Amino acid sequence: MNGWRLLLTRPAEESTALARVLAEDGIFSSSLPLLETEPLPLTPAQRSIIFELLNYCAVIVVSKPAARLAIELIDEVWPQPPLQPWFSVGSATGQILLDYGLDASWPEQGDDSEALLELPRLKQAIAVPGSRVLIMRGDEGRELLAEQLRALGVGVDYLPLYRRYLPQHAPGALAQRV
Repeated sequence: MNGWRLLLTRPAEESTALARVLAEDGIFSSSLPLLETEPLPLTPAQRSIIFELLNYCAVIVVSKPAARLAIELIDEVWPQPPLQPWFSVGSATGQILLDYGLDASWPEQGDDSEALLELPRLKQAIAVPGSRVLIMRGDEGRELLAEQLRALGVGVDYLPLYRRYLPQHAPGALAQRV
């Protein structure tokens, strides 16, 4: 693969790690993030959700940025990781939760809401009447997961932790990187 040049468009934090791996294999890369994230300020009501995590039979974290921010919030409040099952849509997000010490599960096949909804462990967690699930995510996203859980009689709350935005780049930044 020598001679390859790749333009990495993921958020800067992810591109840095990928660029390092590519460089080890002799592949030149340059980063020009086309999407970035930033934490959202939490309202007092949203912050209280972190104190009340044990009121939820399951917590679903839908992205790596949400997982990282969730861990920061847990560290502020909990002396040890909360015990309920945690779920993620994909393995990279799930691994962040697992590495922190949370009881995390994710679908082995598929990396979307549909695959997560079929996960036996999630079905077991929400089988109790009056179940409540917390979904940690960005300020926007698909509603399918919440809609399907509500259709099963599960109470669903959101905790938006970050927003996505298009970073501003200087004119000619793309040409300089390729």
